[in-house]
Amino acid sequence: MAIYGRTFAAELNEKGKHEEALTSAAAAIEKDASNPEHWYDRAVAAVALGRHGDAVTDVERAMTLDAEAQVLDDDELDDLFWSSLLAVAKDEGAAGATMLDRYLGVKPQGRHVGEVGDWKKRLRGELKTDWVKQR
Repeated sequence: MAIYGRTFAAELNEKGKHEEALTSAAAAIEKDASNPEHWYDRAVAAVALGRHGDAVTDVERAMTLDAEAQVLDDDELDDLFWSSLLAVAKDEGAAGATMLDRYLGVKPQGRHVGEVGDWKKRLRGELKTDWVKQR
């Protein structure tokens, strides 16, 4: 059953059917490439499938389109963009540190600006990462 106001791809993503969501979002983009929801849905599916590079491209397009449309949550877009960039950067190791500069260029007032410097150092091995916070 479809939920009014939600895309079919969003429903598929929520159900964990990410390959189907990717296909559905791609078809929706073919029909209406100006709708930021379709690009966002495809980015969410791409992240779930480990295709972070594809997600970066799609979420950037979603943000560009949503600047005018204003139908998506800005914080969700910001977080999806940051986490996708960070995943790509982690895969590339020290060379991926420069990937995080893309965040600063696209989201100079973004929620994760303060994290960029430390993450670049972590990726280059200049800052130790404690995965368990000290209490």
